[in-house]
Amino acid sequence: VPICVDPEQVSPVSHRDDGPPTVLHLGTMFWPPNVHGVLWFAREVLPLIHEEVPEARFVVVGKNPPPEVQALAADPRVVVTGYVQDPSPYLQAADAFVVPLHAGGGMRVKIVDGWLWGLPIVSTPMGAEGIQVVEGENILLAAGAEGFARATVARLVDSDLNSRLRANGRAWVESRYAWQAVYRQVDRVYDQLLGPKADQG
Repeated sequence: VPICVDPEQVSPVSHRDDGPPTVLHLGTMFWPPNVHGVLWFAREVLPLIHEEVPEARFVVVGKNPPPEVQALAADPRVVVTGYVQDPSPYLQAADAFVVPLHAGGGMRVKIVDGWLWGLPIVSTPMGAEGIQVVEGENILLAAGAEGFARATVARLVDSDLNSRLRANGRAWVESRYAWQAVYRQVDRVYDQLLGPKADQG
């Protein structure tokens, strides 16, 4: 039984495209896999993106970024915010939401949240572990730096693809990860467990 969210309580963000093309990473920055992923993206992937989209901005939002992550902001196209009380402005400005994880385990809550917000997601295969996805329809997956850069650039320059993936991701989370749908799975488990006992009674 997966984690679940409540789409009735969270609306998709309204995309604001009045700034530079923006790639967003959101997550606690004292968790080592997030630190590793952000550094990999900034050092290996972002230079390839800048070859195609020189003005692209990388925004890292999350609590307690270590010094090596803070140092990325030496490039004026990289913004490291630390903790923010309200991430809404950053979500609205995001043209791509990246999950560049190469370590860790468990279900990736940030992908479900990204779909809930209606964001276009690029992830490594490990970053999407534990999540039902449809590659190319509601998420783009790439393991290596070149593939990850191509997928991210596609999010930044192809407005039709961007819009389609936003809509598909939101529809997917509503059908697969809304609590109203997930709890029906829980009910079926209890029905299977209690059914025979009820019959015997």
